[in-house]
Parts: sequence; structure tokens; C-alpha cells
Amino acid sequence: DESALAASWLADQFVDGTHLLGFDGSADPANTIDGILALYEAGVGGDVADQATQWVVNQAPEFVTNPGSAGRAAILADVADIDPTNFGGVNLVEQMNGELGDLTTNPYALGLLVLGLESSEAEVPQNVLDALLATQEQAGSFGYTGFGTDLDATAMAVQALASIDDDPAADAA
Repeated sequence: DESALAASWLADQFVDGTHLLGFDGSADPANTIDGILALYEAGVGGDVADQATQWVVNQAPEFVTNPGSAGRAAILADVADIDPTNFGGVNLVEQMNGELGDLTTNPYALGLLVLGLESSEAEVPQNVLDALLATQEQAGSFGYTGFGTDLDATAMAVQALASIDDDPAADAA
């Protein structure tokens, strides 16, 4: 099937079977997490996914630096059945509940944060939901100040809002 073929190709892209590279050519934990999630979803590359997950866990103290990166890691923790309160020595739930800072204008990162909180069975704080909804454009899309609508951000925001149960503001968006 096409997804297995694509996932097999993706598994072959992991450097030393442990990580993917970013646009700058260096090891990139975020890209690696996205690749691992794809492998798990496709049911392909089990050994690569396991080795790469361990690589990400080992990198956690350096790359989990804000609630958005903690959210992305928490999604992986859920899929890989790793305790989100001890992900390479990092308490992802605590990190996800940290100060939002610059993330308040980043709908993609806020979406990851919401999905991470939901996957960790943690409450989504109202300030996180409010920040995400504040990035919604009048037409319904999500975007960045000074940039406008962004398809990836809109897709992530839709997934995040759909994951929140029993919240009228999320349902209305």
C-alpha cells in the first residue's frame, strides 16, 4: 500500500536510524518526532521508530524549551507509551503549563500544545485556548500577525480544537 511504501522511504531517511535532519542540515528533534509519529501510524519501521524515540528522549533536556515543544514531545510520549512526567528527565506536563511567552501568536505551536495536553490527559488552560482562538482570522482560518493565513497552522488549530471536549468556544471556532 502507498502509506507503507512512503513510510518505508521515510524510515530510510533517518540518519543512523536515530534522527532526521532539519532545513539547516543538523539533527532536528521536531522533524524526528513528526517522522516517528508517521512510522507508528503506518506500522512501518518499528526498529527505527524505537531507536529514534530513544534519541528524542535523550535530547529532551535540550530541545523541550517551551510549552509548544513540550506539546509535540507529549504527543510522542502518548504514542510510545512513555510517562509524560518523565520524558528524558523532563516533566512535559509541567513544561506545557509554563509561560506561553512568544507562543501566543503561533497557532501551530499552540495547536501542538493543546494536542499534547489532551494526549497527556491534562486540562487545557483557558489562556491557551484564548491564545489559540486569538490567532483565528475573520474568515475562519488561522494565521500569524503580519503574515496572515497559514494552511499548516489552520490544520493544526482545527485538530487541536476538535480534540477539546465540551468547550463552547472551541466548538464555535
